[in-house]
Amino acid sequence: RCGIFGYYTYGVKKDLQFVLDTLFNGLKRLEYRGYDSAGIAVELVDPWPLSSQVDGAHAPANGSSIPEENGVHDSLTPLICKEVGKVEQLERLTFETIAQDAVELDREFHNQAAIAHTRWATHGVPSAVNSHPQVSDLDCEFTVVHNGIITNYKFLKEFLVKNGERFVSDTDTEVIPKLCKFVYDRLPNTCYDMVPPA
Repeated sequence: RCGIFGYYTYGVKKDLQFVLDTLFNGLKRLEYRGYDSAGIAVELVDPWPLSSQVDGAHAPANGSSIPEENGVHDSLTPLICKEVGKVEQLERLTFETIAQDAVELDREFHNQAAIAHTRWATHGVPSAVNSHPQVSDLDCEFTVVHNGIITNYKFLKEFLVKNGERFVSDTDTEVIPKLCKFVYDRLPNTCYDMVPPA
């Protein structure tokens, strides 16, 4: 019995410590369901648009956006931590990783998205690699947590492998982000040109 806890804010300033505390509190409330591993994914980039007023300041007319509101993170990928065992172990690993990467816990974000998951293994043994979140690629363009079983995952996995996708886990869930990226990468670019300018 897996458990999912999500966190999303838009236009609300909260620091990373608050977001992490909220995620771990949510996971701890799901522990009664039983699980063998847990994981989280937290966005560390704040795509606050400069095209609107930010703290009373006017933005440039070119419509550009800033990748972050405060601080520079070396990567556009989310912070992902996964661990076998109890939520306490995941929490400890997460804060060790944050300290190692010198990410500031008091850094505030206007917008924030994060997901957390407790897993009860159905496909693949309990391991950090098989824990959720599962990602589409090294850039984590699509990051997924999932409850349930994908009955046709073997067919989907074979199809994706034949088309060049590489899998790192034994879980059925990994086909979801890989399939999303596969479809997204093949969408015609012209569909974006059809959106009228604001």
